[in-house]
Amino acid sequence: MKKLKILFAFATILAFAGPSCDKFSLNPDDLDITLDMSIIKTTITVQFLDAASGELVGFDDGKQVLINVFGPDSQWVVNTTGNRRNQFLSAAGYMTAGFDPYNAKPTPNDPVELTLVANLDGYVPTSLPISLISEGSHDFVVNMVNVEAPPEGVSVDRLADVGSTSDGRVNENIEINTAGNEVNIKLNEGTEIRDEAGQPLQGKLDVSVAYFNPTKAQALSCFPGGLSVQVSNESGTKESGAFFSAGFVAIDITDENGKQASTFGGGNMEMDLAVDGKIINYETGEPVQAGDRVPIWSYDDKTGEWAFEKYTYLTLAPDGLRATAHMQHLSYWNLDWLNVACAMVELYFTTQDPALAQQWAYNLWFKAILSASEENRTQGYFSGFPELTGTRTDLNTEVLQGVPLYREVIVSFYDQPGTTPLWNLPGPVTINISGNTAIEVPLTPNPNATGSGGTQTLTITFNVTIFCTDQGASAVIPDGTLLRYRKKGETTWGTITATGGTVTIAGLQQNQMYEVQALYDGEWVPTPVYEYFVESSSSTVLTKDLHFEIVCGG
Repeated sequence: MKKLKILFAFATILAFAGPSCDKFSLNPDDLDITLDMSIIKTTITVQFLDAASGELVGFDDGKQVLINVFGPDSQWVVNTTGNRRNQFLSAAGYMTAGFDPYNAKPTPNDPVELTLVANLDGYVPTSLPISLISEGSHDFVVNMVNVEAPPEGVSVDRLADVGSTSDGRVNENIEINTAGNEVNIKLNEGTEIRDEAGQPLQGKLDVSVAYFNPTKAQALSCFPGGLSVQVSNESGTKESGAFFSAGFVAIDITDENGKQASTFGGGNMEMDLAVDGKIINYETGEPVQAGDRVPIWSYDDKTGEWAFEKYTYLTLAPDGLRATAHMQHLSYWNLDWLNVACAMVELYFTTQDPALAQQWAYNLWFKAILSASEENRTQGYFSGFPELTGTRTDLNTEVLQGVPLYREVIVSFYDQPGTTPLWNLPGPVTINISGNTAIEVPLTPNPNATGSGGTQTLTITFNVTIFCTDQGASAVIPDGTLLRYRKKGETTWGTITATGGTVTIAGLQQNQMYEVQALYDGEWVPTPVYEYFVESSSSTVLTKDLHFEIVCGG
């Protein structure tokens, strides 16, 4: 159990670091006062991607995802300025946050746990459970479904005025079919519908139905919280495992005042789902068929946990296999077999070059595929600093949870588009385990970053400091702060995360002006952008100082 401590050091530093009677130049090199912004040791960076296009949500059009934070350690979440927050807005598809270092220090025996619930008009709501077992910077990806342009395998139907209620009771029998007949919903006359607060829905009803076919990789990537899950099982006991899905659906019912349905009384909702015949029954290892038993689970987006509801048996209809169930409440509904024979895999990245160990960051996208079925189990983003060969620390270790035992999983890596990577892409990693395992992933420097690849670009490690104009002091940029950069006149940004007050960027062209901003407290700053001119150099690997001014708050 975590002991309560007060996060006062950061705020105290800010409060007493204001300008004295002396006149300070705005050049940070002349300042004697430095803010200690490195007190926050654990940070998260979340990327919100459009599941169909793969682009960051809001990167070009200014859309902002609203993120609410729930869970056991939600009270210890802080923004970049050290203030506690339970609600954030994304900026250009990113969200960054930290944790109170006195009350939320993650360890394997005492993880930091919370759930992020993401909402944006025009997208299907989703959530992300997070469990951290170490300090440092941690990266996550949330795939969001645009209802107007859903990814392959996802169909979204929005139906207006499907029926009505009076004092919460359905006035007439309601039957709803999606355009492709993937989902059929029935509500009988007299069924009572209430929202989460217990208030009855009143008036005309609108329905939104999102159906996900798990045979399609893009659809499976949208599975809320991922396929490594914590559940309340049939006996009510908590356990962890991995889902193998036969399909899932999100249903939303609202009245004309915007109240959202939560529970049904005096009746229920009948739900009939299509089940793709190409799905493999995890228990039999064969394609699904009529008579197969499949568990149904509901999702609590406040805790990120699934709860067993009941079993359903597949039936054969003229248009294919169907699964039918009667439900008393609304949720993400999921047809899934649970595999509790799972383990944790730690991938740790290393280099043989002692000059680059702990110095050059790796930034890798990854995808894990179950090789037997080519099922996309998980995908995301790794970032950190490699250690010397054979060394495993928090800096260079990435954790994959819920990896099925005795099943071959292949993890492949790819680079961030539009950037010059510091490291060559590592080859695919094959995982076939019988228990918790650590696997070393060796990295070799990219010749185009070291200057031996024949390019004339530079690789620069920047010591990044900021000048807090509202505090009259300079500060080393906090760990986990996201920076973006681009050559002036271009539209595509590259991104990099600060660690230890530094960032290393490869592929910078000589005698060119670059634009730089930092994601700070939900905004890209400074505005207008900071400009940095890359001078010509006879050396291709350099160290430089980078200073810019922002309002730090506090």
